[in-house]
Amino acid sequence: MNLKHFISLLCLTTLITGCDLSSTYESDIDFEDGYWHMDSLATFQFEAPKESQDIELKLRSNLEYPFYNLYIKMELADSTGKVLKDSLVGFDLYDAKTGKPLGQGNSIYQLNKNVLEAYPFPYDGKYSIRLAQYMRRVELSGIVSAGVRIAPLED
Repeated sequence: MNLKHFISLLCLTTLITGCDLSSTYESDIDFEDGYWHMDSLATFQFEAPKESQDIELKLRSNLEYPFYNLYIKMELADSTGKVLKDSLVGFDLYDAKTGKPLGQGNSIYQLNKNVLEAYPFPYDGKYSIRLAQYMRRVELSGIVSAGVRIAPLED
């Protein structure tokens, strides 16, 4: 095996083992210039089977974020627009006393939070999740992206 084939095989192996193939849906929305405007809804549309799933929110922030915590209004709706779940979710992004980032990373920090554990989707079909920042700031600096991950329950 020559070096070119070895490197290709190594990259393919890394790609396959680095992917989480167990999720039903996963997506992120990047905010332009690291600002989440209060009128900007992060909307995710997905299909889910009629079974219980875990719903996780993902946030990426940088050191320009002015607070230690973040509140997000989350709405889960079915294909007709009927809101099935309406929640206010709190994230602690930084330690309140030291200011140390709680997420993983070095200049951009990612923090994941399971917000609905074993949520029983009522039927197979299309759903949406809408996220809005709830910090009373028109433009909230330091938030790079928001995301959603829907995954089957662990065995």
